[in-house]
Order: sequence, then structure tokens, then C-alpha cells
Amino acid sequence: MKKQPTRRRGQGGQSSAARTAVVIFRDTGQVLNDVTVLDKAFTVEIPDGEPVEVPTPKVKTIVYKNLPAYQTDMLRTISGSEFNGVVLNETVTFQAKGLAKPVSYPKEKLLSIVWWY
Repeated sequence: MKKQPTRRRGQGGQSSAARTAVVIFRDTGQVLNDVTVLDKAFTVEIPDGEPVEVPTPKVKTIVYKNLPAYQTDMLRTISGSEFNGVVLNETVTFQAKGLAKPVSYPKEKLLSIVWWY
């Protein structure tokens, strides 16, 4: 019998072994599935205090400024915290099935990133 890979339980009881994301591009609406985000963390400058750094494994959703619905960037964590401000990461680097190598896109080209398990 083939041994199953070890799965670590993340915050909120989610498994971190198969965590991938969907990237939605801003101007074209194109969707890239099965994405692994290679950035280690995202930093959000919030109006209430110091910038907040959130490790990527704890991020659930990033929606970049998109008027009129989102007046500023929004980052939501898997535990339900929400930070509204400016995501300071200027680019996002990811690998996806079907791509020969990792690619980086400026955040201005991205509408949102949604992680799932």
C-alpha cells in the first residue's frame, strides 16, 4: 500500500498540504487556477496603526482596490480577520500547472487572489 503524504493541520483546521489559489486578472477577467503563491507574506498598511504582515499560509482572500465595491485593498485571513488598506507587496509571484516557470505580476494587473484547500 502506498504511503499517504503527511498533512499538517493549519489554523482553523484546514490542511496546508493541498493549498492552492485562483488568480483573477483585472482588465481581462482571465482566471488562472491551481496556483501556488510563492510570496512568503503579505503586508497591509492600515489606517489604524502599524503595517500588518500576514504569512501567506494564513491568507484566505486578497481583493485589490476595485471601485466602487472596494475603496481600498482588502486582505482576509483564514481565521476571519479583515485588513483594509494598501497591500504593500508590489508584485505577486506564483507557479501554476501549465506554466513552464514561476511568473510575477504587478498588483495593478490583479483583481483578486482566493485560496482554497
